[in-house]
Amino acid sequence: MCYFTERYGPWVVIAGASQGIGEQFSHQLAAKGLNIMMIARGKEALDKVASDIRQQYPVEVLTASLDLADPQLSAKLNAFVGEREVGLMVYNAIYSHIGEFFADDLDSKKLCLDVNCKGPLTFLQALVPPMQNRKRGGVILMSSMSGFQGSAMVTTYAASKAFNTVLAEGLWEELRHYGVDVLACVAGATRTPNFNRQTPADKAGSAFPMEPAAVVSEALIALEKGQGPTRITGRMNRFVNVLFSRILSRKQAVCFISRATRRLYAN
Repeated sequence: MCYFTERYGPWVVIAGASQGIGEQFSHQLAAKGLNIMMIARGKEALDKVASDIRQQYPVEVLTASLDLADPQLSAKLNAFVGEREVGLMVYNAIYSHIGEFFADDLDSKKLCLDVNCKGPLTFLQALVPPMQNRKRGGVILMSSMSGFQGSAMVTTYAASKAFNTVLAEGLWEELRHYGVDVLACVAGATRTPNFNRQTPADKAGSAFPMEPAAVVSEALIALEKGQGPTRITGRMNRFVNVLFSRILSRKQAVCFISRATRRLYAN
């Protein structure tokens, strides 16, 4: 039996599963023999990925079209999972707005917190206690390089990703005593549909984007090898982190990443 099915089976719940990194988590975990419970807001895209997985792998696939900012998310998530034994949780869903802080309205900022911060808390509360009782399981929270320092143009999003990284690190220490592995997977620019939609094509290469498949492969290797609490994916991203954390001052790091973000996105 595959290590993943023994350690993290039989079911994995993936939030934000219909495209990009989430789609790759769905495919790569199905390839390891886990049954997949896919959650995203867009039903059509979700069903397409689910159909592709069913055709390629001998696993069960269930889907739920849920709004992760819904005040009733907890009840709807519990109804979807039911009595199934979930051994792995992947929270990949995000909401992001690119632009100056006060050009974004308050409702949008709150939505960012609902999806990026309250969402993971809701999933953790619903899915992890049974893992503690069984003394096995795993959690992957997707985070971002932007969460290591503040940045102009993505101020609220960066703050929400800092929350995810620190949350995962604290849980890593708490839950490892119960046999539950936790990983903060920190990605840099990644060639997802959102990235392609938001980033001018003539500037995208300057961000050195990774492919979603590579990000997910690194994350799953890190989880299996116990390389938590935090894994930065990609050599370039790890180099940038060393530069920011050991060579530049905090002020210099914030100014550097803000200039880079403005070059990509400012009019």
